[in-house]
Amino acid sequence: MYDRMHRFARNPYIGIDFDDSHFFPQSWRCEFSSHLVKYQIFQLDGANFTNQLLGLLSERGVDENGINFFNGSLHHRTPHSTMDSVERAAVEETVLSSPYLLRKIIQMYYFDFLLFGYKLPDIPVEN
Repeated sequence: MYDRMHRFARNPYIGIDFDDSHFFPQSWRCEFSSHLVKYQIFQLDGANFTNQLLGLLSERGVDENGINFFNGSLHHRTPHSTMDSVERAAVEETVLSSPYLLRKIIQMYYFDFLLFGYKLPDIPVEN
């Protein structure tokens, strides 16, 4: 994935596949850099995320049915969710315990960490 991201960064006109569209940095989507001033960014893992989002929808004139739809959607997992899966936990443990993999993740998503206000993970000392 790291190599594919580098190729795409050098030549964005090459085709991308399903995996690329899911795993490339979020800041590469939707002409993000061109429209950054139009976005309001919320922390997904923040305790106030739901209230912030629903408040913004209300401020922007979304009707009560729309707000209720979003609120309901935020409290249900999709069938393909991996949030609580054993596999996800195993991959997270593997990445967090490997200095090499953690460095690659940071290199791949460095600007997403900065733009979205996430703390860069500590890289474990190699033995």
